[in-house]
Amino acid sequence: MRPISIYLLIFAYFWGIPAHGQVFLIGLSTHFGQNKGDVQANLNLIHQSGANSIRDEVFWQGVEHQRGQYAIPKNSEYYVTSSVALGLQPLLSLDYGNPLYDHGDKPTSDEAIEGYARYAEFVARHFKGRVSMYEIWNEWDGGVGKTTPGTPQAYVKLLKVVYPRLKKIDPNLVIVAGGVSGGGVRGPFLREILELGALSSADGLSFHQYIFSSKGNRRTPEALIDNINGVEELVRSYNGNKQFPLYLTETGWPTHSGPGGTSAEEAGNFLARTMLLARTLPFLRGVWWYDFKDDGPNPERTEDNFGLVRTDLSPKPGFLALSAVTRWINETESFSQVKMSDPAISAVKFNTADGHEAIAIWKRGSGRSRVRIMGVSAIQALQDRSPTPGTLLDPLDLELQEVPILVTGRKLDLQ
Repeated sequence: MRPISIYLLIFAYFWGIPAHGQVFLIGLSTHFGQNKGDVQANLNLIHQSGANSIRDEVFWQGVEHQRGQYAIPKNSEYYVTSSVALGLQPLLSLDYGNPLYDHGDKPTSDEAIEGYARYAEFVARHFKGRVSMYEIWNEWDGGVGKTTPGTPQAYVKLLKVVYPRLKKIDPNLVIVAGGVSGGGVRGPFLREILELGALSSADGLSFHQYIFSSKGNRRTPEALIDNINGVEELVRSYNGNKQFPLYLTETGWPTHSGPGGTSAEEAGNFLARTMLLARTLPFLRGVWWYDFKDDGPNPERTEDNFGLVRTDLSPKPGFLALSAVTRWINETESFSQVKMSDPAISAVKFNTADGHEAIAIWKRGSGRSRVRIMGVSAIQALQDRSPTPGTLLDPLDLELQEVPILVTGRKLDLQ
């Protein structure tokens, strides 16, 4: 291999981009920064699922206990090192308030902004070569982290100070702005940070979407994709009608009992459909599912039931669905949605690593939907670990379900 090829591969590694193009990040939210969960046991399962990223936090108040004195918490050092060793790319959120500044609230004074910037610089220097992506705060527009909701003006002011200082440490860092809550997307916050020039101090923009409490078709992955496209249209309008990298850093369907709850089976189905559809959006660089492990054992509490595994790490259908869909789409390319005459049918087409064409197809809602496909050589249901053996009819008539089915062949033709 020529030396220049080695340098290109090294550059690609730190950007998270292989030699053949942009890697789509299929991520899972973890709470290692909060000392929750057995790090190695959780990471091993995450690795087995086929995910390639985690999203977690290195808290400001955990790094700077005395003004100007910094140290990375042992738990943060451990989970970052362990995730990188497994080939998982960490996306680290830099938050929340520090009691040493602005009474522990969001940093809005010049003194607190400088304090936050120095903390961010320390973290970036410490993890240089291991962490290539940072998110500036999480849901600034809300009250998470026991802070008061922040203004767009204060957030962009912070961003404009921190961004150039992190890029000076490592120009290859991907600095993601936003972390905007669903309410901030629906309300004025997102538009206002765009008007104030947030894109000029960021390499990507992140946002959150939770639609599980919506009704009917408005709570489905297809509706989620409509929302994502709406965000892209807004961002594009502030970027000279050009694409800007977007990151969906939180989404999911909780499996609690009661209003807004989703059955474990349907949540897994929705995960698979979300990842398949998200891969067709060229501006979307990754999706992080919230979250990997249930936060608690209460079956009626929403926050306890977002996980893909239970508190004892036993898998829910969502974990199995993720493991299946990553086997389908990892190492594949050329994703596109297939236009169907039946509006109840969704289909995603892509090319497999061995040169075959593949179509993942499903229907939405109740009722019967059928398709005829020419050129099918194999068929695989989401819950199956391998394609159905034997000779298939050509053309193949399929009765579709809400769970995706994968068909592969040399030259597929949907009729």
